[in-house]
This record gives sequence, C-alpha cells and structure tokens, in this order.
Amino acid sequence: MSAASTSSAGYKMEPGALTSNFSVGDYARFFASGALCATITHGAMTPVDVVKTRIQLEPKGSKASMLSMGRQIIASEGPAGLLTGFGPTAVGYLIQGGAKFAGYEFFKKKGVDLAGSHEAAQRYRQAIYLGGAAAAELIATTLLTPLEAARIRMVSERGYAKGLVSAITRMGAEEGIRGFYAGYAPILCKQIPYAIGQFVTNEWAHTVADSAISKEDRAKYGKAGEVTIQLGCGMVAGVAAAVLSHPADTLLSKINKGGGGQGSAMTKLIRLAVETGPVGIWAGLGTRVLMTSFLVSGQFLIYAQVGQLIGKPPGIEIRSDSEKAKAVWSVRINFVRLTCKCRRKFPRARNPKIPPPDSPLQPRNPRSTLHAALLIFQATSTTSSLFLLQCKQMAGMDPFQVRLRFVSALQRVNASLPTIQKALSFVVEHAATLHPELWECITDELKSASINRRINLLFLIDAIFTDETLSATVRSVYTPHLERDLYLIFDLAVPEDRWNALLNLPAATKMISSWKSRFVLERGLLEDVEKMLEVRRAALYAMSPEKRRKTVVEAGDMQRRIEEDRERHKRLRERAWILPATAYTSQSLFGTRPEQLDPTYLTRTQTASPRAERDDVDGDRVWTTQDLDFSHMWEETSDFNDDDVEAIQEDLKLSWANQPPPTQPTPQPPIHPSRAQERFSASRPPREPASMRHPQRAP
Repeated sequence: MSAASTSSAGYKMEPGALTSNFSVGDYARFFASGALCATITHGAMTPVDVVKTRIQLEPKGSKASMLSMGRQIIASEGPAGLLTGFGPTAVGYLIQGGAKFAGYEFFKKKGVDLAGSHEAAQRYRQAIYLGGAAAAELIATTLLTPLEAARIRMVSERGYAKGLVSAITRMGAEEGIRGFYAGYAPILCKQIPYAIGQFVTNEWAHTVADSAISKEDRAKYGKAGEVTIQLGCGMVAGVAAAVLSHPADTLLSKINKGGGGQGSAMTKLIRLAVETGPVGIWAGLGTRVLMTSFLVSGQFLIYAQVGQLIGKPPGIEIRSDSEKAKAVWSVRINFVRLTCKCRRKFPRARNPKIPPPDSPLQPRNPRSTLHAALLIFQATSTTSSLFLLQCKQMAGMDPFQVRLRFVSALQRVNASLPTIQKALSFVVEHAATLHPELWECITDELKSASINRRINLLFLIDAIFTDETLSATVRSVYTPHLERDLYLIFDLAVPEDRWNALLNLPAATKMISSWKSRFVLERGLLEDVEKMLEVRRAALYAMSPEKRRKTVVEAGDMQRRIEEDRERHKRLRERAWILPATAYTSQSLFGTRPEQLDPTYLTRTQTASPRAERDDVDGDRVWTTQDLDFSHMWEETSDFNDDDVEAIQEDLKLSWANQPPPTQPTPQPPIHPSRAQERFSASRPPREPASMRHPQRAP
C-alpha cells in the first residue's frame, strides 16, 4: 500500500465524482499522520543533520568525514551537542509534515477533479503530481522557514541560544521579521525539489511495485511484504529527494551563517553558488543521501501505519495503461546507463594495466564526488526497481485503472454486439474483487447518459443476467446490486420528465417480462417495476404540450436510435432462428418452487407458440432457450392471442355440431405369435433363387 498513493476502492464517493469525497476530519487524519511521521523521523535524524550541517560549514577544501566530525562535536560540546536544534526540528516538522502530506492529498484531488475526466487525469498525471507536491510544499515551507532558520543558527553558531524560544527571541530582536525569512528563497529552492523527488518518485516506485507484485502475492506476504514495499519505495524516493535538493541545501546553510554579502536573497544565492563552485556545492552529498533515504522511507512507513490506526482514508491513485511497460523500460535504460558509466569511470575493470585513480601515475578527478553520487543514485534506483520487477512479472490492474478502462468501455457501448462483449469482459474478469466499483460505474453512467445511451446500458445489464456464456457465479455476484438498484435503473432508463423516454418504454417492459420468465429476481419485485412502468407510461402520455416541447431531440440522435433498434431487431431474429438451441429441463430452468413445477405454469405465463414442447424419456418437459426467446417474440409481435383461440374453438364447434360422431373401429381378437408369423410369411411375395439374384455367384 502506497503511503501517498493508495487505492480508493471501497471509499464513499458522490454520484458522478471522479475522486473520493474527503471531509474535514479526513484531512485532519492526513495532517496528523504526516505530522507524526515527519516529527519522528526528523527528530531521530537530528544528530546526523547536525554533523552534515557542520561539514557543509567547514572551510573549502576540508576533508572532514561524518565520523570525524561527529567525534569532534562530542569532544568539544559533549553528547548533547549532537542534539542541538532538536526543539526547532520537532516543532517545525510537526507543522511542516502535516501541512505537506495533507496538502499533497488536497491538491492532488483538486488536480484530478479539475481534469474533468479519468482520461484527462491519466494524461496529465505527472503535472498533477508535480503541481500537488509543489503547492503543498510552498504552504508547508512558509510555516517552516522561521523555525528552520532558528535551527540552523543554533547548529552553525555554538552557544547561540539554549532553546527554541530563546533562539526565536534573539533573532527577532537582532534581525526582525526579515531575519526569519532571510533564506526563504533558498529554502523554497531546497524544499520544492525535495518534495517533488519525494512524492513523484514514490508514486513511480509504487507503480513499479504494483506492476511486479500481484494482489495474491501481497496477501501471501502479509504485513511483512507491505512494510518491505513501503520501505523500498521510500528508499528510492529519498535518494531522488536528496540529489535534487542538495545544492540548495548547501547554499541555505551558508546564507543562514551570514554568507553571501549584501543584497537580496536571490543575489546572495547566485553569489554563493559562484563562490562555492560546481564541486563544492555537492559537498556532503553522500552523507545526505544516506540520511534522506532512511528518513523518507521511515516517513512513508509511519505515514501508512499511523494512518491505518487512526482511520485515515486511502489517497488518490492515477495510473496509465502503459505504466508497467514504461517502468520496465525505465529500469532497463537506467541499467544500461549505469553499466556504461561504470566502464568509463573504472576502466581498469576492462584493462588491468591502467593504474587505479588513486595512484601517483594518474591524477585524481576533482569531480569524483559528483560522479560517485550520481552512480549511487542510479545504482540504488536500478537495483530497487529490478528487485521489485523480479518478484513477479504478471499482475492485475489496480482499481483505478480498471475503473478508468471500464468507464471508457461503457461510453462506447451501443447496439452492436462487440461493444457489449468488451464491457462484459470487465464484468466477468473482475467480478470477484471489484464488482461494487464496476456496478457503481454502470449506475453513474446511467445518471449522466442520454436517452439513447441509457437503453444501451440497460441492454448491457440485461446481458449480465441473461447471457448464457456467463457463469452462474458471475450472475450471483451482481444479483444483490441489481436487487438493490432495480427501481433506480428503470427510473433512469424511463425518466418521467422527458417526453422521449417513451422510446425506451417498450424495451424496458419486454426486459422485465424476460426477467420474469428467467427468474432473474423475485417475481414480486419485477411485478412492482412493471406496475411502475405502466404508471410511467400513463404519465408520459398525459404530459402537457408545454413540457413535451422542452424535450429537444436532435435529428442525429433519432437517426442513431433507428439504426440501433434495427441492429437489435436483427440480432433478436438471429437469436430466435439461427443460433443452436441449448436444452434445459423444466426443473433446472424453473427451480424447485411448487408453483414453478406446475405443468400449467408456463401455459399461464406464455401465450401459444407455433413451436411445440418436447418430452424426454422420463416425461419431463424440455424447453430450450430458443423456445423461450421465440415465445417472447411471438407474444410481443403476433396479433394471434387467446381471443382468436376461443373464436376458432367456437367455429369448430359450430362446424361439427350436425356431423355424426365417428364410428369406433371393430376390436380384433388377439393373434397367437405363431399364427402372426404365418400371416406375415404369407403376405410377403415369393423370394427369387440366389442364382437369379446374383448371377455371378452361379456355379
């Protein structure tokens, strides 16, 4: 489960909304989870951050390492010196972490909603990620800057203040409000790339993990697998965040120490960048990569676990159809680049005669630190990605991707059979896990579709419960949803406020009749809907001319409706006359209820059909799907009804009233078997000799 990108399946959504409807309490849980994860991780990293800041503030050309600087701080200030600035760090990142994580979820949701559709959100997902991370970090940084300035001043100047309050008081008295925001621009230059690397890379890492590890494997691995994925994705995101934000972090430390001379913050930033140089600006990168990778991975882990404890809702997912292929190719490209760089950087691996870089015969490369940092970043990202991809290559789509593609299939549903079959493929494939989401997509499309599209979606629902290629298990999964939303579906298919809803009324009525004969739902529920449709028919015919004129029907819609109805009638004729019949016994088709086992039950519910039923060996009536379909079509299209049957019977009675009754045949006595054989032999003509019948066999 992604800390910043988790599944939104199962969370409550408003009708027609693209994303989950988060309340104020939900954002409070986002804030609390982010505040705790940032405070705990940054507080635990205070000693490492102190050592890193002291290394950055050392004179140019200093060779101080992390271990030597730590020993120097303990020797001069004691162990408490490693905790310098813990108060500003805890308070500052309590506010900053909560605002950043909650803001990222807020702006990401707004970005998806502003996109207007799932396709647009998928197309511009990188812009949504970047914009959400940058906007959230801008707000969080504005709150963090005064506390961060006080922390750096306490770390860089020994004995500056004893605590956070005294440091803020001294800075306010000496420098005023401007002193707190002296490094605001460098902080933005540091924190915004940091947030972008943190969140965007984490989204990418989870995309690779989702593509490599299926839901079955996640369930098999349990909690340990979930924690491993969160830590691994966080490590990759931490490396990216450290590399992107390290130059600004170095300049920020120098500005807060008073460097840069006079002028605005940007002027100081440019002047310090020139003075530091392209090599010095990357000083301490290895230490910061180590610190940030553990820090960010711990943040995402704590954010997810604390969120589960306090009931934090899942975030918003944005996935593309080709995300897996892109992730795989990205890993392969990074691996090739890493191999080429390693061969150029360490040529002795190919030619042992070339002296190593540290030998006197070959001068040391001044940019070795930068190259080593880039190699570390690429090696970490590539190794992590390859490890995730090797777990499993095949995996199912995530819920957002399934919903996105299913909505796209629903928008293309018309009277043609291929469009219905494509939508049915999603219904069958994800029936076990995502049936609530798929059914919700159908009802949402019904609410926003036109009259023509609503009848197409109604036929799709009919196919779910009447298509013989679908198993009974799939139907049983969707039956509770149909029973719950039965009135809503037919109310949307035949709305009472649109005059052109009369176009959908005959098809809806026939569908209810078909469901009654197939026992899709309880007969009482279907009869109630049938009565509702009759009331709707009367209300539509009684609609005033003023209301009728408000319903505007385009000529193109009418032409499209005619073509779709023609296609449906053509398919109905093919189904009734061409398709082979599949036999069902009356017991298997009609269930075990006594009224359904009554031999006259079908006679009471079906009118006469020119096709007679068949009987099997046991006398059980056998009806086929073709019989039922033909009976429905005969009932709906034929003018021959029960009144005609009664009239024919009356005519027959009148025609044969004066005729004498037919004479009964004279009963014959039984014949003994031997006499019957004699009579049979006598009745046969004499047989010719074999020589005459087969001349070639004659001797």
